[in-house]
Amino acid sequence: MQGNCSAVNFMKGLLVVNGGLLTPKFTEIAQLWKQAFARGKISSDERGNISLAAEADAFFSHYDFCLFYDKDVLLCRRIEGAGVRCFNSASAIAVCDDKCATSYALSAAGIPVPKHVFSPKLFFGCLPVAFLRRVGEMLGYPVVIKAAFGSFGEQISLARDEDELLSFAPKIGAQSVIFEEFLPHEWDVRVYVVGDCAVSAMKRINPKGDFRSNASLGAALERYEPSEEEKNLAVRASRAVGADFSGVDILGGKVLEVNSNAHFKNLLDLNGYSYADACVRYIKGELNK
Repeated sequence: MQGNCSAVNFMKGLLVVNGGLLTPKFTEIAQLWKQAFARGKISSDERGNISLAAEADAFFSHYDFCLFYDKDVLLCRRIEGAGVRCFNSASAIAVCDDKCATSYALSAAGIPVPKHVFSPKLFFGCLPVAFLRRVGEMLGYPVVIKAAFGSFGEQISLARDEDELLSFAPKIGAQSVIFEEFLPHEWDVRVYVVGDCAVSAMKRINPKGDFRSNASLGAALERYEPSEEEKNLAVRASRAVGADFSGVDILGGKVLEVNSNAHFKNLLDLNGYSYADACVRYIKGELNK
């Protein structure tokens, strides 16, 4: 830990956001983080990853911690290399950002996930027809197709039969994807985890005619009280990816995704729960250990 926070109970944090995402949706989230820091008596500086990329490593040592609300893993590693604790860590962000890596980490920890197949590594071209047919045989139809990297459900598709699955080959190209069994559903649950506690949750109801439950795609949101089993599952999933705090998506007793940079404005609007405040309390507790 850098600085003198343990000596005078004063902390200064660096809030890292994506410098290319300056839409109202993202700037509002940054404001909520800064307000939570202020309530926690923490001084904070907000910086975009673009402006930080050209800073010398010594710059980061002026901070006691970093709230890394972005996916620029290399920058996060640089900050950690300067001796600054990052929430979440670079390793956790890297696992969560890659849906294939997330599924593997969860499976390795014995956490139930949808039945799946990872695409093989390609450098050019597209997946062979024989491989895709085998995927359909293993998972059954429909097949969910998720690009390894993507957000807000926009890189997730559904192949209802073999012809549709084969038609995705040119679209997939050489990118990494995960193929998953389709779990019929009208809603799923996002559980917010801070440390070893499931602190809040919400139900996300699919938009009409869509199999995805993302709020950004028009899903309706409702208050939700998770069961003890769902709480425990969410905490286990967050631990499995090494996250300090996260949003865990659960469907039918299986974990779909773990989000290291979970959006929480909808949760605040829905039930008044301040996830940001809970994270700030966690950060202070970790730094004062």
